[in-house]
Amino acid sequence: MFDASRPRAPRFILSLRRRATRAGALAVLAALATVGGMHSAAPASATASPITLANGIPTGPSVLGFGDALANETAVDLVADDGGLLTSNAALKGTLVIANRTSQEVAAGAVAITVEQAPYANRQALTQADQSAAASGTELIRVTTPAVPAGGRVEIPFEVAATSLPFTPTSAVGAYGLHASWLVDDETTARGQTTVVWTSDTAAAPKISTIVPVVAPLGSDTLLTASELEALTQDGGALDQLLDAVEGHLVTLAIDPRLIASIRALGTDAPASARNWLVRLTESEHDSFPLAFADANPTLFTQSELSEPLVPTGFHFVSDAHAFTSDPTESASAEPSASADPGATATTAPPTPTGTAPGETTGAPSVNDLTEFDYTRDGLAWPLRGTIAAADLPTLASWSPSGIVVASSQLSGSPSCAPVAQVGGTSALVTDSTLTDLAADAVFAEDALGRSDAVSTLTSMVAATTTGNTATDCHLVVALPRIALDDPANVAPLLDALDQVGLSTLSELPAVEGGPPAELLPGAVAASQLERYRALLDAEPVGVTYAHLFDNATGAVDQLRVELIRLASASWALSTQNWQSAAASYLDRTTGTPTKITVANGSEVQLIGHQISLPVFIENESDYRVTVVVTLHPTTGHLDILEPTTITLEPHTNARAQVPVEAIANGITQVVVTLTTTDGVDLPSSGRIAVNINAEIETVIMWLLVGSVVLLFGFGVFRTIRRRNRTAGRARIRAEVTQSTTSTDEPSLESATDTASTTTKS
Repeated sequence: MFDASRPRAPRFILSLRRRATRAGALAVLAALATVGGMHSAAPASATASPITLANGIPTGPSVLGFGDALANETAVDLVADDGGLLTSNAALKGTLVIANRTSQEVAAGAVAITVEQAPYANRQALTQADQSAAASGTELIRVTTPAVPAGGRVEIPFEVAATSLPFTPTSAVGAYGLHASWLVDDETTARGQTTVVWTSDTAAAPKISTIVPVVAPLGSDTLLTASELEALTQDGGALDQLLDAVEGHLVTLAIDPRLIASIRALGTDAPASARNWLVRLTESEHDSFPLAFADANPTLFTQSELSEPLVPTGFHFVSDAHAFTSDPTESASAEPSASADPGATATTAPPTPTGTAPGETTGAPSVNDLTEFDYTRDGLAWPLRGTIAAADLPTLASWSPSGIVVASSQLSGSPSCAPVAQVGGTSALVTDSTLTDLAADAVFAEDALGRSDAVSTLTSMVAATTTGNTATDCHLVVALPRIALDDPANVAPLLDALDQVGLSTLSELPAVEGGPPAELLPGAVAASQLERYRALLDAEPVGVTYAHLFDNATGAVDQLRVELIRLASASWALSTQNWQSAAASYLDRTTGTPTKITVANGSEVQLIGHQISLPVFIENESDYRVTVVVTLHPTTGHLDILEPTTITLEPHTNARAQVPVEAIANGITQVVVTLTTTDGVDLPSSGRIAVNINAEIETVIMWLLVGSVVLLFGFGVFRTIRRRNRTAGRARIRAEVTQSTTSTDEPSLESATDTASTTTKS
């Protein structure tokens, strides 16, 4: 959806693309013999045994060449080594792949390999070659084949000595058809075809300029995380391998600024491997130019009727959590770790040249600080193939005065060997669509056999282009895929093949100026994708309006813009389902989050007292941590709201906000609850709460409590006085008894006791 439908290659090219096999499905190759010899009365032969899995079971159906995708078919394919390039005194080596897709065993036989006597006249002749046609030309070798069981396949290496090849120094340079006929009982069971390229040191070789995009996986985050960067840039990581692959080759790097910003925005917490890799990229001697941020497709912007391309407004959503040097482009002075605490301040050490990345400072870096790079040439607007409309050209020219990049498949009338053309008055760098597709096959190959096959097809197409071109100066431009490569090591063999003496010479990109006129064929961004992206554009200002829901409002605004640009990336072209999911997430954050913060319904609240807090329950069903302001609006004069309350809610949680109020009168009333952002923007949700106010009960209870305290105090005083009187009476009696005892010589204890008792009673 994100790209126009990819032009379908001719059937022959498609058949060649299907030859790659999966290395994981193969285990043991037994009893293979390779024989080379001169073709005389009988061709040389070779024998082989079927490839089996580790458990001894023959391999099942595999993706092969012509006819292999059909049921009840047999197939044979040839894959030439070394890109199919042949020079003086060089043997022809390769691999035969035979497959039995029928339900019956195919008996033992042989494969006859034949080379044609003349090269293909041009590209059209090569792409329209009939692979099923009977072989003609010189038979080079016969390779003995074993019986192949139903559903089985066999790989057989072969070699033809240089002395057996029908080429001489005077032979025409070009791509020659190489045919294979699978013979069983002298009957042809299957036919296959590939090409080889005969080259000469004196041949006029075309120039080939190769654009190598330096991009990273889109990932699930707006910028790449520290862990992702460490995995990509460590020894053996994909980005590390990519720089290894282009080293020593004359190529032009097209660099995504998102990659640079992802490293620098981490400040002192950027992984050491990422900083070192950035130093290596900076010190590279390759020509380079910047892609649009996130390699965004500019025609998506033009056809969305934007007056200017989208650019980042900042990276505060990442950079605010990290520390930086005064110059974010200088080498960091600390050894950061991907697992470091994002909020921690790194300790400094003596400067060491460990990588271009931020160090420590209190200042926030600008967009330019985090994306700056010393490119050797100005950026070029590079729309996705097939998406350029004629109305886009003036806008693209104004956005990119240095020129645009156009695929040859969308042009008509431009010479095949012209790297630059004038398209609608705009200077355009023309990439060769056919060679670009074949280069993609090579770098996406899953194993060595598939890569050799793709490279061989590419070199043959280059040779056929040269053969059919009458211009004295042929210059072709090849662009590698604009997505992160699973195996960047495949790039090196491709570049090696394109830089062969007699075939082609790697060259710098030409200046994008002048060139013959060419007509732009109609193109457009897919209607469904364009409609969806326009909805995303409309959602951005909504998200900006509610940015203060989040802890870092400035960072939230920055992230919305950068994510919107990321959603225009060319890398989504091969992953439309994931693009739909990412677009839905963007809409959910911008327009969905405000609707998912609601006031919870509850029962009537009993409010007792004059000044008290009224509880309000708020629910957050979004995926984000948010902060809202809860404000109450009384519908009668029973209540006075003292002040709003601010509350923070974690994702998918609810919380209680305590809003201070003052009761004015008793009775039942309703309170309207509204939610706003911290800067006062209303949220869609509101609610009503029924409140039963009993303000006087507080006074009654207070007086009851005071009365109780007074009664308790009085009762305590009474008991204290009574206790004191009782003590005094007892002391008086004892004194009287003592006096009576003294006045009589022998007083009766009993009478004294009686007297005391009588006195007490009285």
